[in-house]
Amino acid sequence: MTDANEHPLFSVPMPPFTDGGQKMALAVTGMQAQAFKAFFRYQIEALSFLKHRFEQDIMLAGDLADSADLKTTLDVVSKYMQTTTSEYAAEMSKLVALNSKIASETVRNTQKQTRTLFEDSNTAA
Repeated sequence: MTDANEHPLFSVPMPPFTDGGQKMALAVTGMQAQAFKAFFRYQIEALSFLKHRFEQDIMLAGDLADSADLKTTLDVVSKYMQTTTSEYAAEMSKLVALNSKIASETVRNTQKQTRTLFEDSNTAA
């Protein structure tokens, strides 16, 4: 019968910190996965916004081409600028909220992983 600290292939006793090292590696991997997830959340939000803005730019080009006179052209540009300014402000608000949510998740996960590592290290000692 092999001891829990022995490697089954060679029956060599494993050092007691091996389990903690594996848990530390898993914790680090978890943090990397969380960073990866956050990065792609930002990318999805940014690309979604850019897609919408490009669609609005195409509409602007069409509206400008259809403008019959200077007054209509100025109205089109004025409306476009008002809408654009408002949408950029709303997007910044979304990014701030997303950043806050990701920061909260990061703190919560880091605290949980740290607590687990310390509990495991105290149990092993």
